[in-house]
Amino acid sequence: MAKGKVRFASFVKDHSSVLFLFVVLLCGVILFPVGVMLHDGQNPSSQIWSSVITQFAGALTAIALTAFFFSLPDLRKYLANTVVRLISDGDIVSLLSRNSQASFRSRLHLEMVGENAEEAEPTLHAHVEKIISTALGSPYVTNYRCIISVSPLTGDDTRFLEHVSIQYRLHVHHLKSGVLVPIRFYQEQSFPKDSKPAHRSWVKAFSFEVGKLTAGINDIVFAEQVENESVLMTASCSLDLNVHEDVDVSISSTLIIPDHDPVQMVCARYPSQGFFVSLTRGAEFTYDCGWFTVCDPSEDLPAKGRIDTLPNGIQAGTNDWLLPGEGVAVYYYPKKQEDKR
Repeated sequence: MAKGKVRFASFVKDHSSVLFLFVVLLCGVILFPVGVMLHDGQNPSSQIWSSVITQFAGALTAIALTAFFFSLPDLRKYLANTVVRLISDGDIVSLLSRNSQASFRSRLHLEMVGENAEEAEPTLHAHVEKIISTALGSPYVTNYRCIISVSPLTGDDTRFLEHVSIQYRLHVHHLKSGVLVPIRFYQEQSFPKDSKPAHRSWVKAFSFEVGKLTAGINDIVFAEQVENESVLMTASCSLDLNVHEDVDVSISSTLIIPDHDPVQMVCARYPSQGFFVSLTRGAEFTYDCGWFTVCDPSEDLPAKGRIDTLPNGIQAGTNDWLLPGEGVAVYYYPKKQEDKR
């Protein structure tokens, strides 16, 4: 007897929602004919109660049937899929306020990290959001190749010529029509204040090609900034293009560099997939490189990609994505005496 009571109590507990819906539906079914019977009476108060009871019975029946249909597994799955499609593929996100969109993205990011975090640090999340917005809202680059060659400058043992050739494919097909795409050339170099070259002597040659558009040395904007006993010289060229299709970009320059600057830093301006940099100067130097990219905290250093040591230089590259501002530093230093033997 005790077991029977326990089983009955367990059954009621496990099916309480279904039993409740059944009771609600039963009440509606019972009250409806009662309301009809009262409506046939001659007493005005009976007709008033008939209207109240009939409406209440209809409400109970509607609630029970609606809850029953929503409890069906197929219907729940269909409604859930519909809501997901409306949020992910529809226009619901665009109707949300900026604050609601930020909260929604923050919740998605927390779901991505699983059990590792309970909340997102606001300033860090804002920084990550800015990186995402910049990367996805700009052009992207494939097959970026930068070839740097350093050679002696005739008649000058303290300076050298740096030849730089850059080529890549600029992709804009994912951007909205009419968006201006800023394409930049930028170089900077520090010289002693008393021996800095003239602007046109510093930049010996320059060409900039974007599809069929071209720019030359006359389009360079020069600037200087005094820093203690040195002068920081900059050369830049900008082309703001209303590009409607993917284009090839080619930049070539020849500049004078001092002998005390053996490090060449090459950064990605746009998100880049396929990033290769080579530096050559001579067989009497040792070459190395260092990447500066985002990496997992569990790793000691950023991924190095592929590094090839050449007889007179080095080449570093990766087929992975680089975000704007990431890149590689290639450098050289004189070989030790024992290495020259």
